[in-house]
Amino acid sequence: MASKSIKRAVSTALIAGLFTAAATAPATAQKAPAHASSALPATWYTETNTKAAAIAPFIPAPPPPPPVVVPEPVQEIVAPIIAAVSSVVDFATGKVGSPYVYGANGPSAFDCSGLVQWSYAQAGKSIPRTSNEQWAAGTPVSLDAIQPGDIVVMYGGGHVGIYIGNGQIVHALNEGTGVIIDAMSNYGVDGVVRF
Repeated sequence: MASKSIKRAVSTALIAGLFTAAATAPATAQKAPAHASSALPATWYTETNTKAAAIAPFIPAPPPPPPVVVPEPVQEIVAPIIAAVSSVVDFATGKVGSPYVYGANGPSAFDCSGLVQWSYAQAGKSIPRTSNEQWAAGTPVSLDAIQPGDIVVMYGGGHVGIYIGNGQIVHALNEGTGVIIDAMSNYGVDGVVRF
């Protein structure tokens, strides 16, 4: 029986203490939010916030966001390359109809490598004179990666032309034909190089 009376006394004291704490809470105490349990005293929310505020100075601030890296505009890098390739193709196709003369490198007559060298020179790029030298000096490119302005090597390095897109090349074929635009598939392609 003594234990029952002790339990009852403790319970009564706890309940009385909670009510006393609630009644003596400062006027600035915040109300518990609606989601807080009704079993908790009204001061619980204020005490919890006070403890959190006391701990807050010791919680490290989150790191600053990483700096924003703004890439260099691609157009500024690519535009000169596109312009050079475009002008190589434009210079070469502008000579369609010019006669073929063995050993000639323009501006009014060409052999195959002479047309290629002249077109690149007009675009501001110096490349070797003969077809075999052009093939050896350029960077090899697969047919899958061919782009306008690339040099197409044919007949074991004995003939070259400039790829202009859509499966076509411009080249100085022979004395009877001169500078023409032709399908690349009409020739056995031995390689493609890029300068």
